[in-house]
Amino acid sequence: WAEISKHLPGRDAKQCRERYINHLDPSLRKAPWTPEEEAALVAHCRETNCHWAEVWRRFPGRSYNDVKNRYYLLERRA
Repeated sequence: WAEISKHLPGRDAKQCRERYINHLDPSLRKAPWTPEEEAALVAHCRETNCHWAEVWRRFPGRSYNDVKNRYYLLERRA
């Protein structure tokens, strides 16, 4: 990541890594959340007391940030 950040002025290695992991990784699923996924997300959060690493592992293809952000969005709507 340090090598990549050399080619992006104003970005450090950590920022480059996080950008890739949360947005650019081709294995990430960008499709809209289904109602079933949302229900499962809420259930897993209640089950694990929002232990994000455990919750995130149950949603392959979704980034860690995507899972957390979706949960908080659902909480605001409730």
